[in-house]
Amino acid sequence: MKYITVTEVSVLAVLLLALIAAGLSVYALHEFRAARRMYRAFMIGTTKGNLEALLMTLGERTARLEGESEAQARILRDLERRLPLVLQQVGLVRFNAYNDTGGEMSFALALLDELGSGVVISSLYGRDEARVYAKPITEGQSTYALSGEEIAAVTQARGRGKRIKM
Repeated sequence: MKYITVTEVSVLAVLLLALIAAGLSVYALHEFRAARRMYRAFMIGTTKGNLEALLMTLGERTARLEGESEAQARILRDLERRLPLVLQQVGLVRFNAYNDTGGEMSFALALLDELGSGVVISSLYGRDEARVYAKPITEGQSTYALSGEEIAAVTQARGRGKRIKM
């Protein structure tokens, strides 16, 4: 029977440790290459590869974009507040004001906001003269007497009448 000597055990231990070290080295090299690929992908767009400078630049851009976003939100709220006051509803009725004229050269034009307030403008065209009138409209009503054509223009603008193609 042959006994294993201390020297042989030491050699086997050193070989085993060398194999473990070689395996760990291969694993570490693989991980290093993967980390390097991720670093390169992360650093795309930087010239010097300074990660701290890149993060500072991104932080500044983010702060600037947040400020711009807040400014745009304020503008949007202001526009939403003013939108009901913008002329949004239009109605146009053409007609003959006088028996001696043709071609429906007279008209009533209603220009209203979201609440139905605005103005109705009437033009009466005749052979010898033309007249223009403007009457205020508040929530679809006027303190002035409206002609049938003006009422039709306001009704059309408010979406309750026949629409015309212009």
